[in-house]
Amino acid sequence: MHMTQMTSHRSARVRAAPARFHGEQEALHALSLAALAEAAPWPLQDEESSSSESNTASTDDEEKEGEGNAQVAEHNTWTDQYTPIIPHGHRRRAVPLAELGDDSSENAFFALFVPDAYIDSIVQHTNAYAEQRYAQRGGAPAEAAAAATHWQATSAAEVKALLGCLIYMSIVRLTHPHDYWAAETRQTFVADTFPRDRFLELLRVLRLNSSSPMSAQPREPLQPLQPLIALLLTAARQYFYPGRHVSVDEAMCGFQGRSHMVQHIARKAEDTGFKVWMLVDVDSGFVVTFDIYTGAKEAGREERASENVVLKLTQAALTQPHHVVVMDNYFTSVHLFLKLLERKQYAVGTMQSRRKQFPRELLKKDMARGESLWRQHRQEPRLTVVSWADKSPVHFLSTCTNPTAHEQVQRHTSAGLVTFNCPPVVNVYARYMRGVDVFSQRRSYAKLGRKSRKYFYSLAWFLLDIAISNAYILWTNKHAQQKGDQKKYRKALMQQLVGGFSACRQRGRTGGTDKRVRDSLHTVEHNERRGACQICRHDVGRGGHNSRSHWRCVDCSIFVCMPNCYNTHVKQLAQHTDT
Repeated sequence: MHMTQMTSHRSARVRAAPARFHGEQEALHALSLAALAEAAPWPLQDEESSSSESNTASTDDEEKEGEGNAQVAEHNTWTDQYTPIIPHGHRRRAVPLAELGDDSSENAFFALFVPDAYIDSIVQHTNAYAEQRYAQRGGAPAEAAAAATHWQATSAAEVKALLGCLIYMSIVRLTHPHDYWAAETRQTFVADTFPRDRFLELLRVLRLNSSSPMSAQPREPLQPLQPLIALLLTAARQYFYPGRHVSVDEAMCGFQGRSHMVQHIARKAEDTGFKVWMLVDVDSGFVVTFDIYTGAKEAGREERASENVVLKLTQAALTQPHHVVVMDNYFTSVHLFLKLLERKQYAVGTMQSRRKQFPRELLKKDMARGESLWRQHRQEPRLTVVSWADKSPVHFLSTCTNPTAHEQVQRHTSAGLVTFNCPPVVNVYARYMRGVDVFSQRRSYAKLGRKSRKYFYSLAWFLLDIAISNAYILWTNKHAQQKGDQKKYRKALMQQLVGGFSACRQRGRTGGTDKRVRDSLHTVEHNERRGACQICRHDVGRGGHNSRSHWRCVDCSIFVCMPNCYNTHVKQLAQHTDT
């Protein structure tokens, strides 16, 4: 009531006129700015309003103004005026397979990637490490010399047989390595090639490179595998050149131990392990090149890390122009595709809408399933962005497809299999983005190696799987087989690697063979280790004891108790000879 009395003496007309006049000025000024903005492609600034603003203007208004400028810049980058795209063709470079003939064996193709010279280096490094390992366990110098003699030096034939048995174990998988020698689950191929202890001992001391002593300089994480990596990359470039379409993606090498290189990718079948960037020829599945991820090179976030992966792989492997590199949204960006165009390489990939320079006008309209929108780069017309409505909008970036053309794709719906329209980039991506996934799928059928706590073993088995897969593809191309069985190739390869090698000792006579018997008594020697007496062990079922003796019959290679069991053994041999 008091306020009403205080203001009642002022005229309503005097009080309302300035407010109405100020609103009319703002409306006219806004209309003029809108008209100028439609005519001019650059952002306009209001000089009058900016000069009248105080020093305490809010930062929110500045951010909105920056967003408006970015939207205008994006609008100037992309256009809906189509310029025809005519991509160049690609001529695949022929690569001769050295001196290999049509009758070359499976092992000959495998030797292109793992040659005999490298097997000899494995033998050398393994023997050196084993002697050093057993010597350190000995302790005192005299005991160390005795312990070192426990190791029986390996050979190239034994290492090849070891690889052959590992390939067999990848096909016939049992829960525990001991099961291959157990009586109930004995596998003849492995058990007749290696004694169990010798096989496990070889796996423990197997080294692919020299084991340098610890020094002040930190060792490279891939140092144990560098020779094998270099051999695989060199052979891949020497004996194979990819076709027009290649894909870039990551493959996982499973590992559950401790290592700073371990990564986790939830959508992968092996979700925890080492990440390997790979470039694969899609038509054949050949692994052209790869790069094992060892961690961030710098502290903090690495700029354009995914882009550098693609540029590194393509620069090393693609020496001819006009390939089509297919990738997913982790790698795809406008900057990367422009870089590839500078190298005369095309690219196709899905794109995230939050990427820089993505045209925001493609997100403003609701589309029915099968519809699409597109924009073309003003400065580089070969670069196009396509937004296609599937169950949800999917965005593609391409430098070699026509965004205005229409193809068809089938999708499963509640009404059954339905055909929808789609731009060509959808079918190109679906067909040629499967290179690395196909390699991982084929590897999962017969994955080489066993679990280990040492990280380089898992990576070594992964690299050998790459060698076997690439050798199989070269063998298939050489023999002009359209569809081959990689498991059949592995079976033939393991037979050839083992050959006639056997590390099992000849154990004395058996019931079906005749043993040569001398007219005089057999030679008996005293052995440092004890063995089960061959005579006593037959009397265990009749209440006897399974005695162990140091005395060994040299002629029969068996242990016997002296003198009773030895005499019984000689009499049995004499009776067998008479009959």
